[in-house]
Amino acid sequence: MADIANDLAFVFDIASPRLGLLGRHSAFCLTSTLRAIVGLLGSATRTAVIKHQAISNNIADVSAKDSSQETLANLIGLFLNSILIYSVADNDQ
Repeated sequence: MADIANDLAFVFDIASPRLGLLGRHSAFCLTSTLRAIVGLLGSATRTAVIKHQAISNNIADVSAKDSSQETLANLIGLFLNSILIYSVADNDQ
């Protein structure tokens, strides 16, 4: 359900320039609502997965490890994106 809502938000974002002024504003409202639903569904899914992975009531430990792994993955992605942007950017300044 979250994937479908996210895909619909992308479709409306891409189509919004062709919808006129009123259609564009309506599309932005709709995509914001869809992305809020995606965030809500993602949080609920994450909680269910963490609860499933927990053993002997260690939900907090599993959640903390999951959060730190997510932070590390985001930092690595940021670093690699910085390198990629620097390598493809026009450095004629």
